[in-house]
Amino acid sequence: MPTASSLKSKYRPTLLERLADPTPIESHEMQPLRLMTVEELKESVAKDLESLLNCRCAPASDVLDSFPEALQSIYTYGMHDFVGCSLANPGDRNHICRSLERTIAIHERRLKEVRISLSFDNDTVNRLKFTINALLVVHPSAESVYFDALLQPSTLQYSVSKTRYAAVV
Repeated sequence: MPTASSLKSKYRPTLLERLADPTPIESHEMQPLRLMTVEELKESVAKDLESLLNCRCAPASDVLDSFPEALQSIYTYGMHDFVGCSLANPGDRNHICRSLERTIAIHERRLKEVRISLSFDNDTVNRLKFTINALLVVHPSAESVYFDALLQPSTLQYSVSKTRYAAVV
């Protein structure tokens, strides 16, 4: 639940956003860093989630179980393919959701208490719609956030956007 102070806070852009800034500081004088609003921060997280989910991870998750530090390294960045999983099977649906949760929890450190649900509706024909519910924690505030992730099965590409309101589950 957002607090009044969290909505007024300003946040620093990520290192990658600062490096990719199309209008870098051109003078040698130190100028104040551009700060982001909470809505810009949520858009940044959505963009980073999309990048994470659209990368493919090579090693099987059980291969590195005995190497806990390697599980949190760039070596495991990205999603595993779900070849052989069936959406008609509740166990496979649960496996896909838990895999998404685990990947996001490991590689998107700004999100805590990540929960994924798979939605079935008429608006998402030939696509899978996941709702990502998490706690966005960026000092000095924390608030609940929701993202929609659509997976195009034909291309295996995810599209992630922030949702304005909490999903009814």
